[in-house]
Amino acid sequence: MTTRYEKKLTEIGKARNGSKTASKVRGIKWTSGQMTRIRLMAGAEQAPSIEMIKSFYPQIGDYKSECMLTKVKLLRKEMSEITGLEDGIDGIRKSKGKGIVYLVENEMYPGWIKCGMTIDMKNRLNSYNCNDPLKRFRVIVEKEVKNRRKSETLLKRELENVSSLSNGEWFRVDKETALSSFNSVK
Repeated sequence: MTTRYEKKLTEIGKARNGSKTASKVRGIKWTSGQMTRIRLMAGAEQAPSIEMIKSFYPQIGDYKSECMLTKVKLLRKEMSEITGLEDGIDGIRKSKGKGIVYLVENEMYPGWIKCGMTIDMKNRLNSYNCNDPLKRFRVIVEKEVKNRRKSETLLKRELENVSSLSNGEWFRVDKETALSSFNSVK
């Protein structure tokens, strides 16, 4: 069973790598077979390890295993940055964690407010504005929380109760009411 991280990593890896070049880790060239194995290791739920490298490449020695482990960790870090998932080099994806919950608006959608969560507000806002040539998405309010997933869920429930209409993470609600709901979430 493939993980969500592995699927995203493979999707991005295929789009960026063609068949023979690796990532932005300069100077590294891998064949498509090597890239497939490296993607499998980088997308695993557990952190990459020497034992994992040895299971994929039983014929290589300790030094080459260490080098391969470094490559896998670099790819895992890069794919984590690209996908926005918080998988670090040495950790598995965490379902809970601190982060930021926020409310944003866009003047093209008067009366509508979007709520969400992220670990990097600047990148999140840039991703929204990427689809708007006039860069009209604006942060209304943001707050760092201990458990961003739980806080976002509570915020969505609060906003659903006070909004006249909702669609996913978008709510038709006035700004003052949204701010009041936002302030009640920890």
